[in-house]
Amino acid sequence: MEMKKRSNRIALLLLPLLLLTLGFQAPREVTIYCNGVPVKSDQSPIIEHSRTFVPVRVIAEYLGAEVSYDAKDRTVYIQRGDMAIDMTVGEAEVWISTKDAGGTVTLDVPVFVRNNRTMLPVRAVSELFGMDVAWNGEARTVSMSDRTENPEEYVNKYNAGQEVVQRLKRMGRLEDEFYYADAGEITLPAEYGGAHGYFVTVRKDHPFIDIMTILMGHYFIDERGAILMESDPVTGGYIPIVAD
Repeated sequence: MEMKKRSNRIALLLLPLLLLTLGFQAPREVTIYCNGVPVKSDQSPIIEHSRTFVPVRVIAEYLGAEVSYDAKDRTVYIQRGDMAIDMTVGEAEVWISTKDAGGTVTLDVPVFVRNNRTMLPVRAVSELFGMDVAWNGEARTVSMSDRTENPEEYVNKYNAGQEVVQRLKRMGRLEDEFYYADAGEITLPAEYGGAHGYFVTVRKDHPFIDIMTILMGHYFIDERGAILMESDPVTGGYIPIVAD
Protein backbone atom coordinates (compact mmCIF):
# COMPACT_ATOMS: atom_id res chain seq x y z
CA MET A 1 0.00 0.00 0.00
CA GLU A 2 2.85 2.38 0.85
CA MET A 3 4.49 1.63 -2.49
CA LYS A 4 1.23 2.47 -4.32
CA LYS A 5 0.90 5.83 -2.51
CA ARG A 6 4.52 6.67 -3.34
CA SER A 7 3.89 5.88 -7.00
CA ASN A 8 0.82 8.12 -7.05
CA ARG A 9 2.81 11.02 -5.55
CA ILE A 10 5.54 10.58 -8.13
CA ALA A 11 2.97 10.56 -10.92
CA LEU A 12 1.43 13.84 -9.66
CA LEU A 13 4.86 15.45 -9.48
CA LEU A 14 5.73 14.37 -13.01
CA LEU A 15 2.40 15.51 -14.52
CA PRO A 16 3.34 19.23 -14.92
CA LEU A 17 6.62 18.22 -16.57
CA LEU A 18 4.77 15.88 -18.91
CA LEU A 19 2.33 18.60 -19.93
CA LEU A 20 5.19 20.98 -20.68
CA THR A 21 6.95 18.28 -22.67
CA LEU A 22 3.83 17.70 -24.76
CA GLY A 23 3.55 21.43 -25.39
CA PHE A 24 0.30 21.82 -23.44
CA GLN A 25 -1.18 25.31 -23.65
CA ALA A 26 -4.26 26.67 -21.94
CA PRO A 27 -6.97 27.75 -24.41
CA ARG A 28 -6.81 31.42 -25.44
CA GLU A 29 -9.54 33.69 -24.17
CA VAL A 30 -12.44 34.32 -26.51
CA THR A 31 -12.48 37.72 -28.23
CA ILE A 32 -15.85 39.20 -29.19
CA TYR A 33 -16.32 41.75 -31.96
CA CYS A 34 -19.39 43.93 -32.42
CA ASN A 35 -19.47 45.48 -35.90
CA GLY A 36 -15.70 45.03 -36.08
CA VAL A 37 -14.92 46.62 -32.69
CA PRO A 38 -13.47 44.40 -29.90
CA VAL A 39 -15.85 44.11 -26.94
CA LYS A 40 -13.96 44.94 -23.74
CA SER A 41 -15.06 43.59 -20.37
CA ASP A 42 -13.67 43.18 -16.86
CA GLN A 43 -15.23 39.69 -16.89
CA SER A 44 -13.79 37.45 -19.59
CA PRO A 45 -16.24 35.58 -21.82
CA ILE A 46 -17.23 32.17 -20.47
CA ILE A 47 -17.86 29.08 -22.59
CA GLU A 48 -20.38 26.63 -21.16
CA HIS A 49 -22.43 24.00 -22.96
CA SER A 50 -20.62 25.04 -26.17
CA ARG A 51 -22.07 28.56 -25.83
CA THR A 52 -20.26 31.85 -25.21
CA PHE A 53 -21.57 34.03 -22.36
CA VAL A 54 -20.72 37.64 -21.47
CA PRO A 55 -22.04 40.07 -18.83
CA VAL A 56 -25.38 41.58 -19.81
CA ARG A 57 -24.28 45.21 -19.44
CA VAL A 58 -21.22 44.68 -21.62
CA ILE A 59 -23.10 43.17 -24.53
CA ALA A 60 -25.93 45.70 -24.16
CA GLU A 61 -23.50 48.62 -24.29
CA TYR A 62 -22.06 47.50 -27.62
CA LEU A 63 -25.52 46.76 -28.99
CA GLY A 64 -26.64 50.26 -28.04
CA ALA A 65 -29.30 48.88 -25.69
CA GLU A 66 -30.56 49.98 -22.28
CA VAL A 67 -30.50 47.50 -19.38
CA SER A 68 -32.28 47.30 -16.04
CA TYR A 69 -32.40 44.53 -13.43
CA ASP A 70 -35.11 43.53 -10.98
CA ALA A 71 -33.26 41.91 -8.08
CA LYS A 72 -36.46 40.60 -6.50
CA ASP A 73 -37.59 38.71 -9.61
CA ARG A 74 -33.99 38.17 -10.85
CA THR A 75 -35.12 39.44 -14.25
CA VAL A 76 -33.06 41.39 -16.79
CA TYR A 77 -34.83 43.90 -19.04
CA ILE A 78 -33.10 44.87 -22.30
CA GLN A 79 -34.46 47.59 -24.59
CA ARG A 80 -33.06 48.29 -28.07
CA GLY A 81 -35.09 50.52 -30.32
CA ASP A 82 -38.67 49.22 -30.51
CA MET A 83 -37.75 45.78 -29.16
CA ALA A 84 -37.67 44.71 -25.50
CA ILE A 85 -36.45 41.40 -24.05
CA ASP A 86 -37.14 40.10 -20.53
CA MET A 87 -34.81 37.34 -19.31
CA THR A 88 -34.99 35.64 -15.91
CA VAL A 89 -31.92 34.07 -14.32
CA GLY A 90 -32.04 30.27 -14.50
CA GLU A 91 -34.82 30.18 -17.09
CA ALA A 92 -34.51 29.49 -20.82
CA GLU A 93 -37.83 31.09 -21.78
CA VAL A 94 -37.65 34.82 -22.58
CA TRP A 95 -40.36 37.34 -23.37
CA ILE A 96 -39.95 39.50 -26.49
CA SER A 97 -42.13 42.47 -27.31
CA THR A 98 -42.25 45.17 -29.96
CA LYS A 99 -44.63 48.08 -30.45
CA ASP A 100 -46.88 45.77 -32.46
CA ALA A 101 -46.70 42.34 -30.82
CA GLY A 102 -45.23 40.18 -28.05
CA GLY A 103 -44.51 36.53 -27.29
CA THR A 104 -42.09 34.02 -25.79
CA VAL A 105 -38.98 32.37 -27.22
CA THR A 106 -37.12 29.45 -25.65
CA LEU A 107 -33.31 29.61 -25.64
CA ASP A 108 -31.22 26.43 -25.71
CA VAL A 109 -29.28 27.66 -22.66
CA PRO A 110 -30.53 29.75 -19.70
CA VAL A 111 -29.13 32.96 -18.25
CA PHE A 112 -26.95 32.47 -15.16
CA VAL A 113 -24.98 34.49 -12.58
CA ARG A 114 -21.20 34.23 -12.18
CA ASN A 115 -19.04 36.47 -9.97
CA ASN A 116 -22.10 38.65 -9.29
CA ARG A 117 -22.50 39.27 -13.02
CA THR A 118 -25.52 38.20 -15.02
CA MET A 119 -24.21 36.26 -18.02
CA LEU A 120 -26.04 36.17 -21.36
CA PRO A 121 -25.56 33.81 -24.32
CA VAL A 122 -24.04 36.06 -27.00
CA ARG A 123 -25.43 34.34 -30.07
CA ALA A 124 -29.00 33.99 -28.80
CA VAL A 125 -29.35 37.58 -27.59
CA SER A 126 -27.64 39.10 -30.63
CA GLU A 127 -29.79 37.14 -33.06
CA LEU A 128 -32.95 38.13 -31.17
CA PHE A 129 -31.98 41.74 -31.90
CA GLY A 130 -31.54 40.91 -35.59
CA MET A 131 -27.75 40.64 -35.73
CA ASP A 132 -25.62 38.06 -37.55
CA VAL A 133 -23.23 36.06 -35.36
CA ALA A 134 -20.21 34.03 -36.51
CA TRP A 135 -17.84 31.82 -34.48
CA ASN A 136 -14.20 31.24 -35.52
CA GLY A 137 -12.86 28.28 -33.54
CA GLU A 138 -9.25 28.63 -34.68
CA ALA A 139 -9.01 32.34 -33.83
CA ARG A 140 -11.45 31.91 -30.89
CA THR A 141 -13.50 34.93 -31.94
CA VAL A 142 -17.21 35.72 -31.96
CA SER A 143 -18.25 38.35 -34.51
CA MET A 144 -21.59 40.16 -34.26
CA SER A 145 -22.76 42.45 -37.03
CA ASP A 146 -25.92 44.37 -37.85
CA ARG A 147 -27.73 42.95 -40.85
CA THR A 148 -28.06 45.13 -43.93
CA GLU A 149 -29.88 44.62 -47.19
CA ASN A 150 -26.57 44.39 -49.05
CA PRO A 151 -23.95 43.32 -46.50
CA GLU A 152 -21.47 42.34 -49.22
CA GLU A 153 -21.30 45.98 -50.33
CA TYR A 154 -20.39 47.34 -46.88
CA VAL A 155 -16.64 46.83 -47.36
CA ASN A 156 -15.10 46.75 -50.84
CA LYS A 157 -11.69 47.16 -52.46
CA TYR A 158 -12.19 50.93 -52.62
CA ASN A 159 -13.00 51.60 -48.94
CA ALA A 160 -11.36 48.62 -47.15
CA GLY A 161 -8.09 50.48 -46.49
CA GLN A 162 -9.75 53.57 -45.04
CA GLU A 163 -12.14 51.41 -43.01
CA VAL A 164 -9.23 49.56 -41.38
CA VAL A 165 -7.32 52.78 -40.65
CA GLN A 166 -10.34 54.45 -39.03
CA ARG A 167 -11.08 51.42 -36.85
CA LEU A 168 -7.45 51.14 -35.73
CA LYS A 169 -7.52 54.82 -34.76
CA ARG A 170 -10.69 54.34 -32.71
CA MET A 171 -9.07 51.38 -30.96
CA GLY A 172 -5.99 53.42 -30.05
CA ARG A 173 -3.73 51.40 -32.34
CA LEU A 174 -2.85 54.33 -34.63
CA GLU A 175 -2.17 57.98 -33.86
CA ASP A 176 -4.10 60.77 -35.55
CA GLU A 177 -1.81 61.05 -38.57
CA PHE A 178 -2.08 60.47 -42.31
CA TYR A 179 -1.75 56.86 -43.40
CA TYR A 180 -1.59 55.05 -46.72
CA ALA A 181 -3.54 51.82 -47.10
CA ASP A 182 -3.50 49.33 -49.97
CA ALA A 183 -6.13 46.59 -50.19
CA GLY A 184 -6.37 43.37 -52.17
CA GLU A 185 -9.03 40.66 -52.17
CA ILE A 186 -8.29 37.48 -50.23
CA THR A 187 -10.08 34.40 -48.91
CA LEU A 188 -8.76 33.12 -45.60
CA PRO A 189 -7.82 29.45 -45.11
CA ALA A 190 -10.42 27.08 -43.69
CA GLU A 191 -8.89 27.24 -40.20
CA TYR A 192 -9.92 30.91 -40.10
CA GLY A 193 -13.45 30.21 -41.26
CA GLY A 194 -12.74 30.70 -44.98
CA ALA A 195 -13.97 34.30 -44.75
CA HIS A 196 -13.70 36.41 -47.90
CA GLY A 197 -12.47 39.99 -47.58
CA TYR A 198 -9.44 42.21 -48.02
CA PHE A 199 -5.77 42.07 -47.06
CA VAL A 200 -4.84 45.63 -46.10
CA THR A 201 -1.32 47.05 -45.77
CA VAL A 202 -1.05 50.25 -43.72
CA ARG A 203 1.93 52.63 -43.96
CA LYS A 204 2.80 56.21 -43.06
CA ASP A 205 5.42 58.74 -44.19
CA HIS A 206 8.93 58.39 -42.81
CA PRO A 207 9.62 61.39 -40.53
CA PHE A 208 13.12 62.02 -41.96
CA ILE A 209 13.34 60.43 -45.41
CA ASP A 210 10.80 61.79 -47.89
CA ILE A 211 10.96 58.90 -50.34
CA MET A 212 10.36 56.23 -47.68
CA THR A 213 7.36 55.04 -45.69
CA ILE A 214 7.06 53.13 -42.41
CA LEU A 215 5.13 49.87 -42.38
CA MET A 216 2.49 49.86 -39.65
CA GLY A 217 1.13 46.36 -40.28
CA HIS A 218 -0.93 44.00 -42.40
CA TYR A 219 -4.59 43.39 -41.61
CA PHE A 220 -7.63 41.43 -42.74
CA ILE A 221 -11.18 42.78 -42.83
CA ASP A 222 -14.06 40.73 -44.15
CA GLU A 223 -16.48 42.09 -46.74
CA ARG A 224 -19.24 42.49 -44.16
CA GLY A 225 -17.02 44.48 -41.79
CA ALA A 226 -17.64 41.99 -38.97
CA ILE A 227 -14.08 40.61 -38.67
CA LEU A 228 -10.87 42.59 -38.22
CA MET A 229 -7.60 40.74 -37.57
CA GLU A 230 -3.87 41.45 -37.74
CA SER A 231 -1.41 39.37 -39.71
CA ASP A 232 1.08 37.58 -37.44
CA PRO A 233 4.56 37.67 -39.07
CA VAL A 234 5.80 34.88 -36.79
CA THR A 235 3.17 32.24 -37.58
CA GLY A 236 1.95 33.60 -40.90
CA GLY A 237 -1.60 33.45 -39.54
CA TYR A 238 -3.97 36.04 -38.08
CA ILE A 239 -4.64 37.17 -34.52
CA PRO A 240 -7.61 39.15 -33.11
CA ILE A 241 -7.03 42.85 -32.54
CA VAL A 242 -7.67 44.08 -28.99
CA ALA A 243 -8.05 47.80 -28.23
CA ASP A 244 -5.24 49.36 -26.16
